[in-house]
Amino acid sequence: EFKEVCRGLAEACQKFETPVVGGNVSLYNETEGGNIYPTPTVAMVGLLEKGQEPVTSFFKNKGDFVYLIGENREEPEGRVPHFDFQEELIVQELCRAAAAKQLLRSAHDISEGGLAVTLAECCFANDGAGLGAEIELKDKISSDALLFGESPSRVVVSVAPAGEKDFLDLAEHLGCKAAKIGVVGGEKLVIRDWVDTPVKELYVRYCRHF
Repeated sequence: EFKEVCRGLAEACQKFETPVVGGNVSLYNETEGGNIYPTPTVAMVGLLEKGQEPVTSFFKNKGDFVYLIGENREEPEGRVPHFDFQEELIVQELCRAAAAKQLLRSAHDISEGGLAVTLAECCFANDGAGLGAEIELKDKISSDALLFGESPSRVVVSVAPAGEKDFLDLAEHLGCKAAKIGVVGGEKLVIRDWVDTPVKELYVRYCRHF
């Protein structure tokens, strides 16, 4: 199983053209008197071009549109989520190209906790006093998978209305799925009839968990 993980990492580095320039291997450690599973960890840094502003994760402006890049999936419970190298490459290409054209107000990948947690984190700025959003999800999958599924190759972004057409044209050119799921504004995060909670309250609960 560990060899499969290493082969997967090697394949990913080749597909994404990401060099591994150094390593520090310590795979057989113990904690509390017992062995831990070998855990490969990859740390990465990036370089911004001179004058280029970073795209941060939190919503910036009332009235911006919220888009989901990628696809929500009905993943089997307890199984490793579906992953496709080409799909991930296209998603990242769209994010990078849109950022370079200054079309993104914010961007946040979907990972731990799924879409619901990601949307909440997008509302957190200045100690939780960020902007809320009204989200309408129409995917034909179960609510638990839609809200909390951790399928990869998905990013939540916000786009100014004036830049929406250019963003959609870029997504179409790259062949990447991008669906409008809501609009930024207000003091609450609203997701259909599932979530209707003030951002400050979400932030308190979030901090207690993490």
